[in-house]
Amino acid sequence: MRTDADTVKGILTTALTDGQIETHINIASRMVDVRFSSSSLSEETLTDIETYLTAHLIAIGKERQALDEKIGDVQVKFQGQFTQGLKLTTYGQMVLTLDTTGAFANEGKRRVTIKAIGQVNQDTL
Repeated sequence: MRTDADTVKGILTTALTDGQIETHINIASRMVDVRFSSSSLSEETLTDIETYLTAHLIAIGKERQALDEKIGDVQVKFQGQFTQGLKLTTYGQMVLTLDTTGAFANEGKRRVTIKAIGQVNQDTL
């Protein structure tokens, strides 16, 4: 683990206990380890990614980020749809910004190769 509960609470207001935050940190840490095992990113950047990824994991759970709130007749609209992945929360968007390798942005995308095939000019035959 690179981050801790206090660092996460520095960017995210949460009612979770430190133990609950540490559970999310453990998940985020494993995700960062897998994606960046052979990366040239600095430990400081990996710490930042782990911190924001932890906040993202918390924000997609019980403590989702509200997009719009209303007091009279109580109404809350939550940010994004789960199909948006890391783009769902501002914390996840920061992960994508910090990840200059594209490991998270390209996850799940298929690699495509295009080969050009030369054409024969029928007029020269």
